[in-house]
Amino acid sequence: MGLTAADVSNVVIRKSPRLLRSRGYDVDEVDSFLRLVVEALDGHSRLTARDVRRVAFRGPPTGRRGYHRDDVDGLLDLVEMALRERGR
Repeated sequence: MGLTAADVSNVVIRKSPRLLRSRGYDVDEVDSFLRLVVEALDGHSRLTARDVRRVAFRGPPTGRRGYHRDDVDGLLDLVEMALRERGR
């Protein structure tokens, strides 16, 4: 069975470590996009695998840590595959 809306809703994404040069991805932007992903996996949005592949997130505001890039990128890879599979 593939990735579900519940899987995405319940995912826990780590914050970027303080010592990394990269502060990660903006939490609000990622959370907003993941809401669209949940809608798409539930069949209520036309979000495509191509949209997922092309999404780009800014870094978090100065002084704040964002989501760990590897966690977000890994999740988006799974989402892209799930949406591509559904599109077949």
